[in-house]
Amino acid sequence: MGIAGGAYERSLAYSKQRKAFGKHLVEQPLMRAVLADLVLETEAAMQLSFHLAHCYESDDELSVAWKRIMTPASKFWICKRAVELTGEMMEVFGGNGYVDNGIMARIFKEAPVNTIWEGSGNVMCLDVLRAIAREPESIEVLFKDLASTAMQDETLKNELQSLFKLFQQSPEEVQFMGRSLVSRLVILAQAVLLKHYAPDYVADAFIETRYSEFHGRVVGMIAAKQVDVDRLLERALAKDK
Repeated sequence: MGIAGGAYERSLAYSKQRKAFGKHLVEQPLMRAVLADLVLETEAAMQLSFHLAHCYESDDELSVAWKRIMTPASKFWICKRAVELTGEMMEVFGGNGYVDNGIMARIFKEAPVNTIWEGSGNVMCLDVLRAIAREPESIEVLFKDLASTAMQDETLKNELQSLFKLFQQSPEEVQFMGRSLVSRLVILAQAVLLKHYAPDYVADAFIETRYSEFHGRVVGMIAAKQVDVDRLLERALAKDK
């Protein structure tokens, strides 16, 4: 999260002063789509990371469920995304972002170690499934907590119900789908936390884009009407000052 967030701050600052085709990069529509998508991803990662940190201050049933299930789940997803995001943000700088003596290249090279350190992606997904297998009630506690917010939104409600059913499959089926299930669980948790803590236009934009046919693995593939880009970037730029 720190690597992706730091890279985003540098990308945003650079896009404010770099000009191309007569405008600053931050003013170019296509770059604004990329920056808006990046700000949603980095804020979602921040919300989840800080919520988990807060859970480590307590040993109640709900906090234990979040810690045991969502810690490895979050490590899997956020570390995987950091590699993709830092590569995307390196592009903002053009060739200067690629050279070894530039900060963005160093950030990009640093990112992959976190997908391996203290457990690879597969190990983290298996850790999630082991936690659920050992304490089946923990996933029910977690989903009940997510439902308190998710049930207020039709998209999140449908995703929560679908995901809960998928976790009830046989152990072999669940393990085969492990990466998919864990990824969806993290995105759902991020959406719920943004819905609870972030401004509506941030949470709504995240939900609209992450559960839309337009959104893909490539950053910036969002529909203009889905996102209040101006407010998202104004908020990001205000933090950058």
